[in-house]
Amino acid sequence: MSKFFASAQRFSRHIQVQRHLAQRLTLSSPSITTTAASWAAPRRAYSTEPSSSVVNFKDIQAIIKNKNKNCHLIDVREKTELMQGFIPTAENVPLSQFGKAWSLSADDFEAEFGFPKPDQNDTMVVYCQAGIRSAKAAGFLSQLGYEKIQNYQGSWADYAAKTKSP
Repeated sequence: MSKFFASAQRFSRHIQVQRHLAQRLTLSSPSITTTAASWAAPRRAYSTEPSSSVVNFKDIQAIIKNKNKNCHLIDVREKTELMQGFIPTAENVPLSQFGKAWSLSADDFEAEFGFPKPDQNDTMVVYCQAGIRSAKAAGFLSQLGYEKIQNYQGSWADYAAKTKSP
């Protein structure tokens, strides 16, 4: 039995050494030292809850019709893109100015963008040309503490097609 335990101990030690070597594997470049752990994909925290809900054309029509002062339809396209048209009642805050815009005081925000800065309790519905930038805008607003965020996934392209806008 003692031969068995001695063999098992040597094998266990061999496994420990192999694990250690695998963790400290070094490339043969004199200027680069890389461990096996650094080869792993970076870990990111993901939420199981969506940061925003998705709205469709019918929802947008209801928002336009109701004109609720606590619901803001935010167009995140650049000002030059607005020449294509825009959804009625929409307010423009270009995504390229989001960092600056939401850090402004309420008075400065209104002076810069022409409408009162939305409260964090207000509903924010964001759209762009096709839904990509609006998804980024929704994520940004979520990080700022806005909780009632909706993304018009079809965005301007969907609205223009369904209303026969240019």
